[in-house]
Amino acid sequence: MDTYVYTKNVPLDFSYISGEMKKIGLAEFEQSNRQLSKKLFEGGNLTEEEREQLDYILSSGTYGTMHHRVDNTLKKNNWSKLDYMTSRFFVPIRKSDKSYDAFANQYPLFYKHKILLPILPFYRTIRAMKAGRFKTEVNALKKVERQ
Repeated sequence: MDTYVYTKNVPLDFSYISGEMKKIGLAEFEQSNRQLSKKLFEGGNLTEEEREQLDYILSSGTYGTMHHRVDNTLKKNNWSKLDYMTSRFFVPIRKSDKSYDAFANQYPLFYKHKILLPILPFYRTIRAMKAGRFKTEVNALKKVERQ
């Protein structure tokens, strides 16, 4: 609905948008999302692919689901479940690691006092267990159909 309302009420430069979407690998998604919204609100028969896209969107909720996050991560990186679990446990220790800044912002104490970094994976795991996120992620990983 947001896509439809926005594209109908705000003048947009779609050639610019398409160019920017191509840069980040989302051009096809953006275009199919726009076409889907138009069909839903102006009428039209959905293709099987559009029905699947709509089901995915409707089942994701506001922030997505853990199952979709795990599944998308495995597919994007061509990882096994073991690769995924390993990536979730280890933390970036070099500034050249692409997720270093995000971790440093989220856990400033550990990155300010680097001697504490070996404890960070355990701290993250315990926090996730206490919040219930660990169990949710493990269950999502079990449900994903990959090796």
